[in-house]
Amino acid sequence: TGGGTVRRMLWAANVTNDQVHVHPVPRAAIASHSRIVICVRDPVDRFISAYNYGIILKEAWAVELAECYEDVNRFALQFAYRRINPSMQSARGACAKLDPIVDAWAETENVGRYGHIPRDGCFHMGGCIQDLAGRSKDVFVVRTEMMDTDSQSLLEWLNVVRVDTIHNKDNSAATTSTQITTQLQPFAREALEVALVDEYRLVNRV
Repeated sequence: TGGGTVRRMLWAANVTNDQVHVHPVPRAAIASHSRIVICVRDPVDRFISAYNYGIILKEAWAVELAECYEDVNRFALQFAYRRINPSMQSARGACAKLDPIVDAWAETENVGRYGHIPRDGCFHMGGCIQDLAGRSKDVFVVRTEMMDTDSQSLLEWLNVVRVDTIHNKDNSAATTSTQITTQLQPFAREALEVALVDEYRLVNRV
């Protein structure tokens, strides 16, 4: 979601900070900090980026899925159908290897096995959204899609010296691979938008 970029910028601007990355945000962390920065990304882009990144790194779970689906659009559709209505999976002949990823969506144990696919906005912030409700003046939201603009506005908000945006490694939702086509088509995006509706609601609320 661009958190690495933001953190490098804060370091460059000599801003001490604590980062919550691979686990849900503790309520104590919110209560103990006077300023809070939240990085968000369009949920579909986040989801596909996590899938693409797994393929680039040749992680076992991503390689297994790539062997089942010809391209990311087939994977996205099957995931969406399985998430919206599990009974539709067998009817559409989905790859059985997709089951554990969907099943792991709501689990907290071994969630890291599938990268950031199950680590959505609800995973990170679902338990603390009420704690943020009364602290709008203490919270700054950086949108990955507006990284250059928002990161510079963040430095102004913190009243610190301006530094250049230090972009993190590319983790694009449109990454291409020699092994699999990873460009998401509109019909697959629409299906994922329905499947990820809860995450969209949370991101919009933030």
